[in-house]
Amino acid sequence: MNEYETIYLDNMLLPDYAELIEIPQPNATRNETLDGSLYVDFMNNRRKWQISWNLLSSAEYQNIRAKYDKQFSEQRMLTLSIPAINVYTNVYISINEKRIKYNGQYVKDCTIILEEQSPVS
Repeated sequence: MNEYETIYLDNMLLPDYAELIEIPQPNATRNETLDGSLYVDFMNNRRKWQISWNLLSSAEYQNIRAKYDKQFSEQRMLTLSIPAINVYTNVYISINEKRIKYNGQYVKDCTIILEEQSPVS
C-alpha cells in the first residue's frame, strides 16, 4: 500500500510529498458583546490543502510552478483531484518562495496551498 495519496492538479500527477494537510475554513462571523456573550452567524465551510515537499528536482518544481502560472495566464482556477479521499474541486494555488539547492538541480522545502473555490456545506 502506498503511503501517499494520488494527487492530480489540473490532470498533472503531483510528485510524492512529505506532508498533506487538510485545513477547514469556516465561513462564520463571531460577534462578542460588551457583556461577554458570543453570537455566531454560521454560513458554510470551505477547505484548503497544504502540500509540502522536502526536496523536488528542478523539473518537478517547474511543472508545479507552470500550473501556478497557468491560473493567471488563463484567468481561471485549476482542478484538484485526490480520489482516495473523494476530493474533486476547483482551487486557487499559492506557492512559497523558491529555495534553490545544489547548483539549481533541486528546490528545497516547497509548499503549495490549494484553496477551494466553493463551500462544501
